[in-house]
Amino acid sequence: MKRSLTVAGLLAILLIAAGCAKRSEPQSEPKTVTLVPPSERSRHFEAVNRHLELGGTLYLYADVDGDASKLASTVQSLAEGIASAQPMAAPYLKQDYNRIFADLGLSDIKAVGLSSVPSATGDFRNNVFFYAPEGRHGLLAALGGQPGPVRFAKMAPLDADWFAEGELELPEVYKTVRTIVG
Repeated sequence: MKRSLTVAGLLAILLIAAGCAKRSEPQSEPKTVTLVPPSERSRHFEAVNRHLELGGTLYLYADVDGDASKLASTVQSLAEGIASAQPMAAPYLKQDYNRIFADLGLSDIKAVGLSSVPSATGDFRNNVFFYAPEGRHGLLAALGGQPGPVRFAKMAPLDADWFAEGELELPEVYKTVRTIVG
């Protein structure tokens, strides 16, 4: 019987060989993290980075300045395509999505950051930061006041994998919905 080597078999052999390869000694940990030069750095990086912790299990920074407007343009084009194919839906789809996104407060966000660090107790210390340098309005204003420590963690079940707490300013939600509908 003639046997041939399949792609899966070849892949398995390569993975086994890679697992047997000699490992280099771990390098000493660098004392500092090198950032790109200021001329190449996101202009919002420092404002977000100071609210995050580098070196844990997760660190994310994203500059989203102008992305809400780009997304609104994409939604606008999509809605126009649907309206041309479905004329009865046209009156509902012809909206100024850039204005809607701005009224919702999405255009206020210039950068986003997230970090997660495991603690000695097995929990995680998570930080999420939305950078809105000109203040919050729309739905962002409805998300309550200044950040603070968690107050109601004892209300979470013992086997909870995730717990969040926040304030919700219902008058801001009402004002935002009234602005958009109007």
